[in-house]
Amino acid sequence: MVKQVKTIALTSMTLALHNDFHSQVQGFIMKADPEVIHLSAQADRYLEAIRKESSIVKRQTAYVSTVRLKESDQRRDHGLSVVLNLISAHCYNLNTEKRSAALALDAVVAPYRGIRNHEYRTETREIIGLLAALSTDENKEHITTLNMADEVDALDMANSQFDTAISAKQMEEVQRSEQTSVNTLELRAEIDAIYAEMVQVVNAYAVIQSSEALEQFITDVNALITLVKRSMANTGSSTSETEDEENMPPHEGVTEE
Repeated sequence: MVKQVKTIALTSMTLALHNDFHSQVQGFIMKADPEVIHLSAQADRYLEAIRKESSIVKRQTAYVSTVRLKESDQRRDHGLSVVLNLISAHCYNLNTEKRSAALALDAVVAPYRGIRNHEYRTETREIIGLLAALSTDENKEHITTLNMADEVDALDMANSQFDTAISAKQMEEVQRSEQTSVNTLELRAEIDAIYAEMVQVVNAYAVIQSSEALEQFITDVNALITLVKRSMANTGSSTSETEDEENMPPHEGVTEE
């Protein structure tokens, strides 16, 4: 009986299993030599598509910079609250000088109350505006009177750190844009189509012009198919295929069962 590559339900595989299966088949192709087994026309396309899929399998589902961005935003929000609340509290200070300084500053910061709820970049610009207003000679004297210079400096630093964090977030977005732009279903279909084409070529040559290298390649792929089908059956992700693959009749090409 002529040895043929067996069928396997490629669409039933998880993304990781799908990539692993095709990566191993690619390894068998290279071991046999694409030209020797008549697959030189498909080998390069197959490898490139598999590499794209590998990048999707390994891509992160969460951004590293997201956590840092959230922490930075909370830090500056806390710093903003401290500055605004201290000024509000000192408006009731029994010390006349401090109360007067606080009341003067309260009028300056009034437009900036509630900016914690604004969009990230908008809040950044608004805090810069607040810091600029507090940095005038007159208001710096009021800040000194209330002994709040450290709190204002801390807010300035926290706002700068947030700006750095959001820039890192944007850079990470750019770096991952190539991965996120890939349509997984389309890529899988492309890989499966190339594989089906190769199986047809191999099975055809196995009938009309077989060779030791070709038969070994078919043996390797069939062994992999057997293992993968068993794995799929054990995880409940396969279709109703028999586990004893050696009893299955040979087929030309690949069919989706």
